[in-house]
Amino acid sequence: MISIIPNRTLVTGNIQALWPSEDKADFCVLELIPSSLDAVDSFVNLLDGQEPGLLHIQIARQVQEQYHLQAGMKIACQVRKAPGKLFVIPDSIEVE
Repeated sequence: MISIIPNRTLVTGNIQALWPSEDKADFCVLELIPSSLDAVDSFVNLLDGQEPGLLHIQIARQVQEQYHLQAGMKIACQVRKAPGKLFVIPDSIEVE
């Protein structure tokens, strides 16, 4: 049985690429090189100690279109880790 741990991490970094999710309808995969992975309030930070490198984060296509996200943009957003995937918290996005 999988135990769900409420978790969030504030991820800041540069978007490298976006493409449609192969297994989640109406989602895209955001490929990002993080410059920081910070704790959020009282949530557990499951990305603490993560090795540097690319992150692949699921984002709803509607949210991606709302913010006009594309490769080359700098983004800050909260993510939550689910088994095998990261997901953007939609109302936490800031872009430069």
